[in-house]
Order: sequence, then C-alpha cells, then structure tokens
Amino acid sequence: MNRVTHARKLLLSTCVLLFAARALCAQSAPLVVLGPIRTADAAHPLATAAVLRNGIVSTLDRAAAQAALREPGARVLRVPHGGIAMPGVIESHAHLLALGQSLRELDLSTAASLEAALALVQQRAQELPAGQMLAGRGWNQELWPERVFPECKALDAAAPGRLVLLTRVDGHALWVNSAVLEQAGIGRETKCPSGGEVVRHADGTPTGVLVDNAMALIGRVGESSAVDNAKDFFAAERACFKQGITTFVDAGQSIAELGALSTLYASGKAQLRVSAMISMDNSTTLEEVLRRSPAPSLYNDRVSVRMVKLYADGALGSRGAWLLQPYTDRPDHSGFPVLDPAFIRDASRRLMAAGWQVCVHCIGDRAVHETLNAFEAALRALPPDRAATARPRIEHAQHIDPRDQARFARLGVIPSMQPCHAISDGPWVAARLGETRTNSGAYVWRTLLDNGVRIPCGTDAPVEPLSPWRNFFAAVTRQTAVGARFTPSQCMTRQEAFLGLSAWGAHAAHRERSVGMLRPGHAADLIVLDRDPLRCEESELLQVRVLHTVLGGTIVHSANN
Repeated sequence: MNRVTHARKLLLSTCVLLFAARALCAQSAPLVVLGPIRTADAAHPLATAAVLRNGIVSTLDRAAAQAALREPGARVLRVPHGGIAMPGVIESHAHLLALGQSLRELDLSTAASLEAALALVQQRAQELPAGQMLAGRGWNQELWPERVFPECKALDAAAPGRLVLLTRVDGHALWVNSAVLEQAGIGRETKCPSGGEVVRHADGTPTGVLVDNAMALIGRVGESSAVDNAKDFFAAERACFKQGITTFVDAGQSIAELGALSTLYASGKAQLRVSAMISMDNSTTLEEVLRRSPAPSLYNDRVSVRMVKLYADGALGSRGAWLLQPYTDRPDHSGFPVLDPAFIRDASRRLMAAGWQVCVHCIGDRAVHETLNAFEAALRALPPDRAATARPRIEHAQHIDPRDQARFARLGVIPSMQPCHAISDGPWVAARLGETRTNSGAYVWRTLLDNGVRIPCGTDAPVEPLSPWRNFFAAVTRQTAVGARFTPSQCMTRQEAFLGLSAWGAHAAHRERSVGMLRPGHAADLIVLDRDPLRCEESELLQVRVLHTVLGGTIVHSANN
C-alpha cells in the first residue's frame, strides 16, 4: 500500500468516526422538560421535570434533569406558569383520511337551514372549474327548521352541470344530485341493499339521500386518488399535532388504504403513531383479513395493525341505528343491522381466535345487545388467558339497554366512546328515543365507569371537530351549544376525562407498554399546555392551547412556529 492510499484510507476512517460520533451525540442529546407534569401513571402521578432521550422517557428526576441540561446539545422546554405538561393525547376513534379530506372539502356544518346549505353549495360551485365534482360534508337536517332530509333537485338548481356528493355529519348518509344518481344507475327500480336505505318519494323515485350500505351504490364516484390520499394524510397529521394528538386510532381503513399508509411510513416521512382498524366494509372480506396476521408494532412503533372493525348498525341522526323498540319519531321503523348478526358472531369468534382485536360499530341498543352476545360467545370459546387479554371494543355504544350495561365490565368489553357526541346530539336525542329511554340508556358514561370499565375517548373527527379539549369539556359538563346540560348525572370527573385521553386510550389499543403515560422506558410523547385542564375554571376548558407537541423526543409542533 503506497503512502497516498494509506493516507486516504486514514482520512476516510477518521471522517467516518467523526460522523458517527456526531450522529451519536445528536441522537443522545436530551430534551429536558421543566415544570409540572401529569404523568397518568398512578404510581407517580406528578413530576417536576423529565428527560427525554433517544425517543423515550429517560427519567422524571429533577436533579437528573439539571445535570442533563449541562450536556452538549441539550434542549429545554419550560412549562409556563399556570401550564402543565402531560402525555401526548391518544385520539381513540377518528378517521384519518376522511379528516384530511374534510379540510379541502366544502364544510356544511355551520348551515342552520336548507337554504343556508344550498347557498354554500352555490358559492363553491361558482369557485370550482367547470365540470369538477363538488364534494362536501357536515350537513345535518336536525339543525334545520324543517328537520327533514333534503332532495337532489335542490342540488341540481344550486350546482348545475357537475356531480355533487355531500356526506352527512355522521358519515352514514349521502346527499347527491341527479347527475350522481344517473351516473351510478340509481333509479326507481334500484333495490335497497341489506343494511341500507335508498330514501324515496311516494312514487318510488330516489330523493337523493342514501343511508348506510346504500351509499355503496354510487360505486367509484368521488373516489380519491393516491396523490390526494397522501396530501390528506399529511394535512390530518399536522392537524393532530396542533391539537396535541400523538397517537391516532384510525377507525376503519381498507386494505388498499393500509397499503398506501405503509408506503408513507416506509418513506420515513410520516410521524404520527397510528393504530389502524381494518374495515370490514364492502371492499374487504373476512377471508382477506384472516389471511393476514396482526402486526402490533411496525415502522419503529409508529404503526399498529391489530384491530378489525365490523358494523352492527348505522347512526341515530339518520335513523340507521338499530333499536330494540321503534323510533319515537318514526314508529314504523327500528333501524336496521348493517351486517348480519350471525356474520358478526362468526367473524368475532374467528378473528379473536386468530389474535385480532375486534371492534364493532354499535349505536342503537339492539346493535349493542346483539354484539355483546357475539362477544360473549367468542370469548367463551377462547382459553381463559387469551379471553382475558382480547379486549373487544364496542365503538360509540351510544344507547345501551339498562339490562346490558353491567355486561361490559363482566365480559371485559371496552366501550370506546366520544363525549363530544353527547353535546352535539343532546338537543334531539329525546325526539328519537323518548325521555325514558334517553334518561336510562343514552351516553351512560357514569354508569359504565361505576361498573368498573375504562372509557377511551375519541372525537370521531371529521364527524366532530378534532379537539381533545372540546371532548374534555363535553366529558365533564355535558353542556350543549344552547347551554343546557344533557343528563348531567352521567358526567365524567376531570381525572377520568384525562385518563380517557391518555392511559385508558393506550390500554384500549393494546399500547399501554409504550404510550399513554410518562414513565421511564415509555415513548417520549408529551405535550405542553398553557393551562391545566384538571384545575382551570370550567369556562376555560374550551380555551386550552397546545404550546408544544413532542413525539418520540422530537418537537413536531410549537404554537409560535
């Protein structure tokens, strides 16, 4: 080896060592959090400092934090006076791509009448290029004086010459114009699919509203492209970080959407922790799911795919929720099952046996009752140790017959609930269920908690605004927009609401060993708030501001940047 070659190799080796040393230093440089911290850890509920290193919580010791501040590259986050740090929020039930999509679509949630909704449609139609589809979401006929479903002819007049597709606020009904009906081939002779309804005029012609499984009749009309899906994901991710959300339980993805999600995480660009439910909708069969294996931790614990979502019924607002007794305001109708109860029983048994966590959408008391029966049979077929850790979930559990309320604790079923639904729906629930059923079985958080269950809290965004703090407010006040408190005896305590956004959410997603609380060895997912929601005035809960969001030790959002 000549001297030049030797010198080059020595220089190269030195550069490699220096680069490695710098990388190691950067990787191990701590992020120190100084100030009061709520940990959600019952063994150590409060701390005054935390050291976050290499993506995990290194220590909660104040002296160690002071020492860490003297290390090269150390960074510091100071909790302001009156503020608090706490674990990153776990959003326990929402819809990731739909959330991102809603940020670019027409928002109809503010429309207080049919005329107001049509005015927004007309304005958007004038802004869009000719021929481009007009998509929107958020209309709610219960907020309109007429309180009846709208019709396609009104959209034809407001937005001529284009396809119009508008999703109801709950995501369980579509309002479309005549062009969509024609393109999809939906007419007087179209049969109603099982688990859905084509709303019709007296002569049998469709009105333009499709409920639950009938929404699939439009086929690929309005389907998003892969490019749009990627944009929607990152828009939703940014919105989550702004709200302090670091783990997101995505309540229903197709296998194709999971593939797209994997591509984003494989590229290293996606950061949000996602626990995805494979949606058993019209595009996914039970056999397709069973050919896969649960994947509890992928992409450096950013993604978990171990849940499967089934659908027992629809929504209360569109009268698709399946009830034991008829609707008070529609005595000839009790809702309907979206999936056959026999299928849910068989699927629950086979999925649990294969190690999947089964999650079933249930809003009406008949849907809850049938699903509890299915879970009970499936759990009985498992070995006791497997049954004890199965953690089946009922998503929403909005209306539960009093005879079924104690079964959640007895069977170990998790009621995954959205406190914000109670304050949005409260003004009209009694019209659907009557006073007696409303008082005994609607949104019964206190009853379930007193029976010994944990309630993970989600927002169901974009059905509701993506705000953990509005959710917190709803959980502890049940105060509707008009100021009335909807069955306030069912409120949560502030501590319960806090756990519903943190430790209970982690447990409900089988992620309690890594997220949901701040303790040494857990993920360094932490937020800094401008006030403490457990101590501030009730009137301030809706004003809580996220100053910093930290995910895996990296600051992913700061309010001043």
